[in-house]
Amino acid sequence: MKLRYQKKQTRRVTIKDLAEDLGLSVGAVSQALNPRDNINIKLKPETIERVRAHARQLNYRPHAGASSIRSRHFSNIGYMVAQHTLDRIEPTSAEFGIHDAALEHNFRVTMLRMPSEVAKNPQAVSRVFNESHLDGLIVLDEANIFSEYEKILVNTDFPVILLNNKQSHQAVYVNDVAGARTMTNHLIEQGHQNIAFFKAEKATGTPHYSIEDRYQGYKEAMQAAGLQAHPMWNMEERGEEATQEWLYSKDRPEAIFSYNDIDAWQLCKQAYQQGLRIPDDIAIAGYNDNPAARFSWVPLTTMSVPYYQMAYTAFNQALAQINAEEPKPFDSVVVEPKLCARASTMARNRALS
Repeated sequence: MKLRYQKKQTRRVTIKDLAEDLGLSVGAVSQALNPRDNINIKLKPETIERVRAHARQLNYRPHAGASSIRSRHFSNIGYMVAQHTLDRIEPTSAEFGIHDAALEHNFRVTMLRMPSEVAKNPQAVSRVFNESHLDGLIVLDEANIFSEYEKILVNTDFPVILLNNKQSHQAVYVNDVAGARTMTNHLIEQGHQNIAFFKAEKATGTPHYSIEDRYQGYKEAMQAAGLQAHPMWNMEERGEEATQEWLYSKDRPEAIFSYNDIDAWQLCKQAYQQGLRIPDDIAIAGYNDNPAARFSWVPLTTMSVPYYQMAYTAFNQALAQINAEEPKPFDSVVVEPKLCARASTMARNRALS
């Protein structure tokens, strides 16, 4: 496909130019291009089409700065992923949810990148927020590091909504206790009794709330079934060699519930190195429903987290506060994950049926 590039005009076309060309008032042209119910200007359909056709012909584009001055808003929402490393492991469905919600309300989305160590460069962080012309900010908290930004954001004049952060207000997060109970009950229903909870790495800084909540849900389900809940097995703390010995011992678990899908894949690698077959020798489950989970060599049983809907909801909560005369904090929205049962845990069930 050949793309045709035309050099931009030296002066951008304005609403005033369109109005003069068409013999209309500036207000009439503005109403034709951006209809508003609270404006007492009535236009015939053919007049609206004539204005829009002329605007297309001259490649007219609204001036964002002028619109911001009139409305006192920038029509711009910020989206930031708070994590310590450059590895982006968060689902792109969250970005899709924010962008789709923004498009419905003629908002733009600005992706923000923060300095890796906030304490060393707080001025840079303040500058990013202040110069991005934001009406609101949505923060996806991957590593429970939002507290590092709190002192800076507490004095902002726009709403801040947290994704994946367990707070009583201004947040949209997952009911991970219930999700972990569901997963553990699924493993029990397959006939497993010796079930372990596994995490591959130690948490850096303050542990994310989901670690304790998922472990808590696992313990509650085990205790409700009259089964022994084991201490969380952390491979980084125990070591790979000890983990391999654990998997190869006669007392190894029948099933292992991993903190997330990435941890489950690391566990699968350790199991295969010991010659164990999944799910015939050991059942393995994850959490989050990473897109690759369904396409791995053994499709992974996991919990699906509705990141798209969470982000979509977060945008609309932010928009409500942006438009409110006196915005008030909203009660946090808690979403429920959904079990995705796949081959990595299903062999025992087939054997019993």
